[in-house]
Amino acid sequence: MASDTRHHRGPEPPRSARPAPTGEPALPVPADREEAPGEALVGDATRSRPIVVVTAIALDEPAREALAQRLGPGHVVQDIREAEPDADIVLVPPAGAMLLGLLRQQFPEARLLATEFTDDGYGADFRGPISRILASDIDGYFMAPTIDDLARVTRSAARAVAGALTAGDGSGPTRPVDFLEANRRLMLGSGGGEGPLPGGDPAQGDVTIDLDAWARALDGSPGILADLAWPLIQQFVAQDVRVTVAGDPPGPWTDRARAAGVRVRPSPRRLDG
Repeated sequence: MASDTRHHRGPEPPRSARPAPTGEPALPVPADREEAPGEALVGDATRSRPIVVVTAIALDEPAREALAQRLGPGHVVQDIREAEPDADIVLVPPAGAMLLGLLRQQFPEARLLATEFTDDGYGADFRGPISRILASDIDGYFMAPTIDDLARVTRSAARAVAGALTAGDGSGPTRPVDFLEANRRLMLGSGGGEGPLPGGDPAQGDVTIDLDAWARALDGSPGILADLAWPLIQQFVAQDVRVTVAGDPPGPWTDRARAAGVRVRPSPRRLDG
């Protein structure tokens, strides 16, 4: 249910939150589009009202209705112009500190979630800097919390490139680790795409990262991929999502992960023959 029943006037969506004009009307909703409703909220009731989701991006009413249906019972989706300050979640475009500060003031108790997405069925195109990076010809995209982390990942990438340049007779060199592809796979496995991570579907509310499957698919090192995955793992942990890592990352990485509450499942030992 997308309720626009409140009529408190808020600010207009920021210009960056509006789809770029194309000169053509928005595409109609396909007649055969799957309208899968989301699951109802479960657990102990802590209040009587639903979760209020506010869109600070220029979604029209049919798109808000569709989002509410997919979220399921117990959720209300409202345009920012009709929202009141007690919203729970605000979907915002990638924005600077000034705009985010204003939204924090307007919705002091809400979680602000930066979103980039496209949906031709609703004429929605809200691609931002991360989407453009992932669609570009860039050779690597790193999320490194510290200089030490950045140096470790970059050094590992340099070793992989050097190994590819010097290995074999030139007819079939080992392919360097494709960090951008690893990021795409991580996005897919974390719910940011259309497919699960290798290794099977995790239970609802859980995330499983299979380092061995990544390494096989990318001809890379599980240790390098573990470093690449760590920032997003931290985000999942902060959101109380249970994370399982399958593979054999380096010992210090494993110790750090387990201290953060991440389950590390060693690779199965394969018997020769």
